[in-house]
Amino acid sequence: MPTKFGDAPLSDYQIHRIAENEDGYNYYMYIHSTGQIIIMREKTDQTEYLYKNAGRNKTSAWANRASGTYSYYDELEEQEA
Repeated sequence: MPTKFGDAPLSDYQIHRIAENEDGYNYYMYIHSTGQIIIMREKTDQTEYLYKNAGRNKTSAWANRASGTYSYYDELEEQEA
């Protein structure tokens, strides 16, 4: 069964990349010691912070940061390896 990301605090992840002001959003790529990647999308006016599971491939995760479904952190589930 997939693990809920909410079980691990965001502080267990380290920021790997940042992109600022892309079509009204800032993006942050976080990597866990297990290799799991999540992307945080922040509205540039700081009114919304949403997350998506980005798998384990750093290159494709970052390239696809603007696409896909974002949700609240405690609603994310880890992808199967």
